[in-house]
Amino acid sequence: MLQNSSSRRRGGRDRKNDIRKIAAAGGILLLGAGVVGGIRVWEDRAYQNEGQQPNVTAGPVISDLKTVEKDGVIWTEKRNIRSYLFMGIDNSGEVDEVTGVSGGRNDVDMLVVIDDKNETWRILQLNRDSMVYMPMIDEHGDFVSTIRQQLCLAYTYGSGGRDSAQNVCQTVSGLLDGAVISGYAALNMGALPVLNDAVGGVTVTMQKDYTDIDPSFQEGAVITLQGDQAFRFIRARMYVEDGTNLSRMERQRQYLSGLSDRFAVMDAKSISEVYEMLEDYIVTDMKNDLIVSTAEKMQRYEQLDILTVDGELVIENDLYQYLLDKDSLQDVILQLYYEPQN
Repeated sequence: MLQNSSSRRRGGRDRKNDIRKIAAAGGILLLGAGVVGGIRVWEDRAYQNEGQQPNVTAGPVISDLKTVEKDGVIWTEKRNIRSYLFMGIDNSGEVDEVTGVSGGRNDVDMLVVIDDKNETWRILQLNRDSMVYMPMIDEHGDFVSTIRQQLCLAYTYGSGGRDSAQNVCQTVSGLLDGAVISGYAALNMGALPVLNDAVGGVTVTMQKDYTDIDPSFQEGAVITLQGDQAFRFIRARMYVEDGTNLSRMERQRQYLSGLSDRFAVMDAKSISEVYEMLEDYIVTDMKNDLIVSTAEKMQRYEQLDILTVDGELVIENDLYQYLLDKDSLQDVILQLYYEPQN
């Protein structure tokens, strides 16, 4: 049966909207599945800025390319770099902005950095216990000072909405010496069981004995995580292995890999339905067009190895503190935002 032209146009628009919605879902779901400036010693600069408004970049990429010399090699900052920060927040329910300063903690922080020139992308996974300098704001949202705390506390300075997410972006930008963060999305971790079960569960192999988390998590066991099992697998920390976030980050990467495998075999309609289930758990400043274009690039571009920053884990005042290695941090910034001159 022939369709008239208006029906064909309407059908085309509907299909196009479906495709864009699915692509947007894929981009946002990196939250569950899963940042340009000159190099200076970040901690020295942070001390200099203590008590002042942090010097972070939130605008366009600087047109004058900077250069850095390290070990006799000249590095020049890249053009056409975009960075997007994805956060997992320890709140259990849907997004519910509160009055005051109690936004929850950003326990998972993953920066997706896309290189349009070289058509590559990679993830920087940041340890939530990293000791960094961040803006401290009061219950009215006014800047008070810059303080040194665990990275996971940056989200607490805000209502649990956009102000909290922006505070984390400022903190990460400052850590990476003014890197431009082009967008963010934060997912309340209470959505994880919903996400996990919506994709039919995520299968993982227990690399070590995790029976302190769940009796079935014996070393070598292949488990398809269901419901709260998934939440416990990526969130449990105390009394598991050495009790550190470094160990937990390994499990998080393993879970993200398994989750990605599930999405790879899902049809478009199912992905769209999963996204609709999660919308109320997400805070983002990324508009649909940006999410779509970013997701499409990540499908087409080559994914490089995940980066982390080396450091030393210490216990002070009964808290784990991850002291970032300055040389490792510099190397990460160079790999993400610079390229060696020929």
